[in-house]
Amino acid sequence: MATPFLTSVVVILITLRQNSHNATQSMFVVNIGKVPMIGREDERLGVLIVDDESGVRTLFKAMLESKLAQATFYFAGDGVEAFQKIPEILANQDQVLVLTDVMMPGEGADGIDLLRNIRTSDDEQIKNLPVIMITASAGAEVNIPKEIQRRTDAEVKYDALVTKPVRMQELITVVQGVLGTN
Repeated sequence: MATPFLTSVVVILITLRQNSHNATQSMFVVNIGKVPMIGREDERLGVLIVDDESGVRTLFKAMLESKLAQATFYFAGDGVEAFQKIPEILANQDQVLVLTDVMMPGEGADGIDLLRNIRTSDDEQIKNLPVIMITASAGAEVNIPKEIQRRTDAEVKYDALVTKPVRMQELITVVQGVLGTN
């Protein structure tokens, strides 16, 4: 099967105000060309984005939605809400990807708690979900694994770790790697 492509076009609208009565608008259309999409056309992909800030959730969706074929996006404000949504998402999707912030307020509600709940679930489908951890912590590649081990008394693995500020291409590359697509 051929790789699906999305033809990306960016429209930039600039408004210049000379005074309160006059304004000039210029529109630029930039054709980026054909961009390969991630995922298969015949596969329903659910992406669960977990962050306590709604603006961050919206930003991650915007970064990914043009690249993910047939994706449906789901949102949760913390790890407790996310874990409760997973069975319903699995019932409606062929594959589910979890992107979660590491640090979120609330008892048992952060990304490490969510990861522990996923990896220790009795449901094999939940236990094997791909999880991408997102953090603003400096030195996260060292600190996050130690914190997970300290809090779970086990080696609970995530599939990838991305540090903020997240660059779009970096996030897309990580998602491609986790989903096993190029």
